[in-house]
Amino acid sequence: MLRIVRVTAPALVAVLAATFLTATPSRAAAYPTWDDVIAARSNEAATADKITELTGLLDGLRQQAETLTTAADQRGLELQEAQDAADAATEALRSLSDDVARAEQDADNAERQISQWAASLSRAGGTDVSMNIAVAGGDADDLLSRLGTASQLTKTSNRMLENATAKANTVSSLRDQAQVATTERDRLQGLAQTARDDALAAATTAQAAVAEQETRSIELEAQLAVLKQETATAEQGYAAAEAARAKAAAEAAARAAAARAAAAATSAPAAPTSSAVSPSGWTMPITAYSSYQAYGMRIHPVLGYPKLHAGADFGASCGNAIYAATAGTVTYAGAYGGFGNLITVTSAGGVSTNYGHMYSSGVQVRVGQQVTAGQQIAQVGNAGLSTGCHLHFELRQGGAATDPIAYLRTKGV
Repeated sequence: MLRIVRVTAPALVAVLAATFLTATPSRAAAYPTWDDVIAARSNEAATADKITELTGLLDGLRQQAETLTTAADQRGLELQEAQDAADAATEALRSLSDDVARAEQDADNAERQISQWAASLSRAGGTDVSMNIAVAGGDADDLLSRLGTASQLTKTSNRMLENATAKANTVSSLRDQAQVATTERDRLQGLAQTARDDALAAATTAQAAVAEQETRSIELEAQLAVLKQETATAEQGYAAAEAARAKAAAEAAARAAAARAAAAATSAPAAPTSSAVSPSGWTMPITAYSSYQAYGMRIHPVLGYPKLHAGADFGASCGNAIYAATAGTVTYAGAYGGFGNLITVTSAGGVSTNYGHMYSSGVQVRVGQQVTAGQQIAQVGNAGLSTGCHLHFELRQGGAATDPIAYLRTKGV
């Protein structure tokens, strides 16, 4: 399970200030050249100074990458919490809207009953029932009986009017509550969007820092080895650094080629994973799974309290393929609090799909990348607040979560 690092707001501000307001190692000083390293070997003091410089640069690169990665994880957690709050507000508004609809129906029924009652009285001889009874004649006992009936009719009318008024007041109150809930939902959705932008920026910055660390460290460590006489000559050290750099580049190219090949294979018409794409352009995000949990309110299996399950869970072996449910653009790929890592694919019509709980190594797309329905985008993981390897799949319309499987059925999946 991924361990989530929580940072207080003041601490996070301090971290970001230290990161962005202080010059990074790459800008604080130029990296030593091989000529610098050769010159430093001329005397013991210069060698010691250069070793200290190189060690400091390596430590700085490592600390910068760790700090920015921690900040990106924190921003991912803030994004998840902001989205959870927006989802809860959306669900509360849905519930209130249902209450308003029921109250409106009750109020309409009450008004209808009064109309029917008035019509019935009118057919009985006018609305002044007491007067009709008084002039109807008969002995005293009959008159008292008829007056009692008139009194009962008046009480019934009054009760009906009071009931209708109460129901109309309920409708008004619920409408006011729904308006307040709408404003709160919109506010929280705005905060969630801001958190998404911040998380995306932090993830991009962290990824750049990690890439710089990996690239720079190869040469710095080789130079350090020469100064420490772990390598016989500067020429050998340079050659070793170049070989390491070439190996790293080759491995990165091989991974990229493998990813392209996998994407091509999963999007080919003959591939079993893409043959299930419906005529409307949708498919299941996973084809091999052993368990399923639906969208809706539930007791969270880790947190232990009721919480909206804003998607569908598919239990599957870690490493199983995850596919884009429809074509679109990757608008987020990074840390996401209790989900470990999240991929968001945004499609036409304000529809977006989310895929969660992957390990960072299982995220196979990048922000800005175009994907097709049935294309592999990730591998099942067990990151974040998770009790086992599975895919958490969400579908959102205008930012609001909806039952993803019910939606897929409307698309012929």
